[in-house]
Amino acid sequence: MSAEPQLQHWQDQLEASLPRDVDQPITVRVYQQTASTQDVARSFAPRRALVVADQQTAGRGRLGRQWLSVPGAAVLMSVCWPSEGMGATHDRVSMLVGVAVAQAVERLLPGVRVRLKWPNDVMIDGRKLAGILIEAAKGAYIIGIGLNVTPQAYSDPTLASKATCLADHGCKVDRLRVIEQIVIELERVLRLGDHGPMLDDWRARATLGQQQTFEHNKDRISGEVLDLDPDQGLIVRRDSGEIVRLPAATTSVVS
Repeated sequence: MSAEPQLQHWQDQLEASLPRDVDQPITVRVYQQTASTQDVARSFAPRRALVVADQQTAGRGRLGRQWLSVPGAAVLMSVCWPSEGMGATHDRVSMLVGVAVAQAVERLLPGVRVRLKWPNDVMIDGRKLAGILIEAAKGAYIIGIGLNVTPQAYSDPTLASKATCLADHGCKVDRLRVIEQIVIELERVLRLGDHGPMLDDWRARATLGQQQTFEHNKDRISGEVLDLDPDQGLIVRRDSGEIVRLPAATTSVVS
């Protein structure tokens, strides 16, 4: 379903305000409701595209998990970004996107420190603000971002103690402003040739030195988070002493 009149100005404003690239123009689509912004964005690959929805009926998170959405409560967006010439692995893109979203949120919430939990959680004060999903398509990465704007985004009582939203921290800007800021930061970090500063930023936000439990290829792995290899994943010392690398594509956080 395409944009209703109340959302039509989103598409017009995004097309007018987003960074222009003559060689790689960006296609913008805004929907009142769609099954999944990821699937719509995938249809544009390998061309650049931004897809936004007020609601998803079949949204998904990582590893096939369902992503529930309530109209008006969250930012639901996907970006199709050409992978040719990037020289970036799935794990490196995951790192870059996490930093970009964190920096965008901090611009919207001055004084708030945003943390990152590998591979896809954006956190404030130990609670999840946003999730990131990176998928590969023909010559492109499809970058999905779901970010809680109001408490209605996690109305499920089982999520209330684990989630947070922009409104919880005094952010009164509308979702359009949030989308614009995220895209600006994504454009900036994904075009960087030197990813060293972004890796340092990720490290400063991460849970290095802490004990965590992950699920990787149906195996549960507990240990100390040592570092991030931007091409091979999170480096963890298991309780047994073994050093393992946990790629973003096949890893999820248990606790």
